[in-house]
Amino acid sequence: MSEEMKRAWKILNDRYGIYTMKQLKDEMAKTVLDIGIFTMPLTTDNDVKANTN
Repeated sequence: MSEEMKRAWKILNDRYGIYTMKQLKDEMAKTVLDIGIFTMPLTTDNDVKANTN
């Protein structure tokens, strides 16, 4: 296992109590996605001020 994967699993173990791939998949399935970027009004003007309310 690579050092990066060891670090990732250590974080999952210590912070989230996730010890198996099944636990990881189950937790990932619970995640709510923030799709706000897909529902933002689009404009042809690249000026950031054009999108402020």
